[in-house]
Amino acid sequence: MLLTVEWTATAGGHTVTAMVDHDNRLPDESDEGNNSRVKKFNVEDMPTAVNRDYTPVTGGCDLYVTDVTYENLSRADGTIQPGDHLRFTAVAVNAGDQATPGNIKHGVQFQVDGKDYNAAPITWCDTYYNSMASHEFQSLTANGGGSSSGTGNGWNYRVAEKGAHNVTAWIDDGSLIPEANEGNNKTTVTLPVIPYNGVEYIGNPDQPDNLDGSTGPEQPQTSVVISIGRTGLATYCCERPLDFSGVKGLKAYIASGTSGSSADGVIKLFVSNVTDVPAGEGILLRGNSGEYEVPFTDDATAAYANWLVGVTEPAYIYAVDGNYKNFILSDGSRGVGFYPVQDGGGTIAANKAYLSLRTSSVAGAKAMTIDFGDGITATDRISVAGSGRQSVYYTLSGLRVTNPLRGLYIRDGRKVVVR
Repeated sequence: MLLTVEWTATAGGHTVTAMVDHDNRLPDESDEGNNSRVKKFNVEDMPTAVNRDYTPVTGGCDLYVTDVTYENLSRADGTIQPGDHLRFTAVAVNAGDQATPGNIKHGVQFQVDGKDYNAAPITWCDTYYNSMASHEFQSLTANGGGSSSGTGNGWNYRVAEKGAHNVTAWIDDGSLIPEANEGNNKTTVTLPVIPYNGVEYIGNPDQPDNLDGSTGPEQPQTSVVISIGRTGLATYCCERPLDFSGVKGLKAYIASGTSGSSADGVIKLFVSNVTDVPAGEGILLRGNSGEYEVPFTDDATAAYANWLVGVTEPAYIYAVDGNYKNFILSDGSRGVGFYPVQDGGGTIAANKAYLSLRTSSVAGAKAMTIDFGDGITATDRISVAGSGRQSVYYTLSGLRVTNPLRGLYIRDGRKVVVR
């Protein structure tokens, strides 16, 4: 017998329980314990097209934002987790019948939930000074940010917080450009379906994954899938012990020590490779961009002297915590490394880690490069000095490649594609 019901799908992870004889109207069954089955599954969000609709205006120029988009700087899997870094872009058009004046800033201010500079961190774009022709579109992306409290000063992104949020793009927020309509400079959107972790997905929903039950009941989760982004480095922390010994292409490290500070405030961080990672241990991961399945283990009982602090839930961290100075992994001015947490602090996502070192030893540190102990220092900016040298290829994670295959590499300080 096949019984079917319809359900309108929504994005995210879902659990369906099918139960027969749910009100026990058949009390004489030989087995009352097999009347239900649970199925877990994910529904992915459908991407939405960028809106470019606007109403033409006559009598002058008129700046209008048709849509607000975002780039997740922390991950590329289409999801947003608390603590992720989101950089906003305003899709702007000159809806008027005359060009905007040149050599004047066409600024955009991005607010979240209507909070201005005095209430919360904002971001802005202040780099566009060209004239925009009638009905011309431009994408204006945040290049800076800050607030009166000092939190987020200099950041070109907002730190994601759990729940759905409205984003307002306010073009010509300084009222520098005379317009035919001064009342339509603010556009507010709700990020599509998955803003700020509004949708949560189920990792590895079930094993096996079928509906008819022919392979038996669903099995407990035995591994976790970890994603590595374009830089080849990520921090991680898991609620359960992990075994990296059989994982190909991905290595785990703990922070074991530092060198002295250089004149420009750069310190070298020494890391040590580990295979057994206890639950709650903060680690640094190194591998090519992609997804890796890492098995759980019951044997990871080692106690490490580790300066990485792991979190399994979103946590707020401060620049200085008692006698310790905190650093986060970022792609900054010195390449991929650990950089001091900004004044005022910020939220770090669940299942991530940050570096916490005694302030007395790193008080003047502006950046920390990573030494893996194999002659490689993590970087995303590799320069080759001199002339007449044969070009050397590196992966995005900083590994030297003698015979590069098809893919993306760094050569002579530039990213190149080998076809």
